[in-house]
Amino acid sequence: MFPNANGELTLDQAKALLGPPPIMLGESEEEYWNWWAAFVEPDKPKRFLAWLEVNELAHKEWEQKRLRQFRPALLKRGLISALSWILQGVHCAGILAKIAEDYFGNDPAAQRKARDIVAGYGITEEHIVAEAMVKRGDEMLILDRMDSNRASTSRHLRKAIDRRAETGRIPPEQTGDPA
Repeated sequence: MFPNANGELTLDQAKALLGPPPIMLGESEEEYWNWWAAFVEPDKPKRFLAWLEVNELAHKEWEQKRLRQFRPALLKRGLISALSWILQGVHCAGILAKIAEDYFGNDPAAQRKARDIVAGYGITEEHIVAEAMVKRGDEMLILDRMDSNRASTSRHLRKAIDRRAETGRIPPEQTGDPA
């Protein structure tokens, strides 16, 4: 497909070499490629290693975007559990889960009733969110670490891309070619 790491590649050749996008269930391949193109366009890579660097940067930023979307979902998942736990001290155990599910549910009438019950005990939205954050703290910390790692890697990749753009060439140690 190309003679060496200094051979120029077209967009289609680069995509073929890089393989399918790293999408998860619920993510759009089209959205990923649009995201990817936003990283490719400013640098307009030509050689394989330049494509690889830009692809890696786009991939890391995509992962970071994904992790940032997981945080609220993780917390939301913990809200029902947190509210159930809070209600244990003030309400009979038989209907705790129903109240908590209705509180965050999609039925407006059931939601209003559950929110009135919870408010009657002086439990605020802030109490529930705080409890959910405590219950999901370990998982949120893991996501924060993963996010931080992706951000650091992205900064390093961006520096490498900028250095390549400044010099107009790929350093020999990256191509495997003799200096």
